[in-house]
Amino acid sequence: IDPCLPGVPEHKGKVESGVKYVKNNFIPLRKFRNFSDANRQLTEWNESTARKRIHGTTRQKPIELFEKYEKHALGLLPAERFECPVWKNLKVCRDIHIQFDKAYYSVPHTLRGLQVEARKTASQVAVFYENELVAVHFPVSAGKRRTKKEHYPADIGKYMEWDTDYCLVEALKIGINTHEIVHSLLNREAIRNLRSAQNIIRLQKKYDSERLEAACKRAIYYGNYSYGSIKTILEGKLDKQTDFAFITEKPLSATYARDMDELIKKETIHGNTYAN
Repeated sequence: IDPCLPGVPEHKGKVESGVKYVKNNFIPLRKFRNFSDANRQLTEWNESTARKRIHGTTRQKPIELFEKYEKHALGLLPAERFECPVWKNLKVCRDIHIQFDKAYYSVPHTLRGLQVEARKTASQVAVFYENELVAVHFPVSAGKRRTKKEHYPADIGKYMEWDTDYCLVEALKIGINTHEIVHSLLNREAIRNLRSAQNIIRLQKKYDSERLEAACKRAIYYGNYSYGSIKTILEGKLDKQTDFAFITEKPLSATYARDMDELIKKETIHGNTYAN
């Protein structure tokens, strides 16, 4: 059972009336030196007054009802502290993951495209479909993934074929540079990179296809084949830069912006090599 919503006293009127009773009958005309003193006075008042009063609803003393019905039914407190959960209704994406707080969690492939309920606490993410538990994960930070292999069908290759082909076709509609990046991502590791490929294609909804194609061209030049780099290029409007005086005819190497011969001049003095 989850707690009622905070700040909505109408959801728990009887509980709120108990708070009102304490505020109106215990607190007035009292002074407290510290929390320990307040707790001591509250304990004394509870034992001498609150428990022995005639309750407005039951018309009986609370201590008598407690001893008769509730005391013997009490169990031990849980070993772990109660964690307040957050619930969300989510749709299972094409890669059989849900997105919860910008992190991704897999669910059984049979739920692809369906709506599920997810419950997140500090220690667990649980996914339910029609009130049945279908997946449990440890929470991860934003941008990371939790994937269980058993959530995929036995033949993953056939399962992924339609999605990868779809992404390649859509990327080619945008342009050859977009297609090259998407093809590279899916060719390396289709399962892990499928969402990145999909996100790259979706960028044309926020930015037009022409800008996305230009951003992919720039990303290819620098060897940054990732969704994050393309998004950064578009956000910084770097795709609109057409005059790059600093760009040479040859692509930059992974280590130096210039050839080694241009960067280092070697001189041999007394059999030793120095760099000027």
